[in-house]
Amino acid sequence: MPDHIAVFWKRDKCGRRTIRTIAFEMKREKWRKAIVQAYRYASFANYSFVVLDHAFVHRAKIEVFKQANIGLLSVDTRGNFFYHFRPKYRRPYSEQMCRFLLATLDVHLFEKENHTNGSKTSETPVDEEKLLGKANYLPASKIQKVRNTKTIRQNL
Repeated sequence: MPDHIAVFWKRDKCGRRTIRTIAFEMKREKWRKAIVQAYRYASFANYSFVVLDHAFVHRAKIEVFKQANIGLLSVDTRGNFFYHFRPKYRRPYSEQMCRFLLATLDVHLFEKENHTNGSKTSETPVDEEKLLGKANYLPASKIQKVRNTKTIRQNL
């Protein structure tokens, strides 16, 4: 699980929600480990970031972050944030993980809204097995993107 997930949403003219998710992996100095973890979060997040201590960010290879489309931020001791690379928008590469996250958000964040609109939303936790099905949740067509994790590791 990421250290932090940010969710932003807005409604279009037809009343449909457009949701954007951002996952953050925070490490003090181990950027190699963090980028591999952050790449996994792209299975369900539109944007994925690594956040490092500003004193250690100079060790990170920006080109690896660009190649993986993983954002790089640093934070100093005063709490100031610095962008080193901003990733481009992308669709999550696992439809099932994305659906699971959105269903969880729907239950927990939009529960009051769903009740006022007349839809019935369960107040019980989301059943992971029902949403994900079998343990092997990645469709075969998406395996190539997962293999790119190995390529990222090789470039470290």
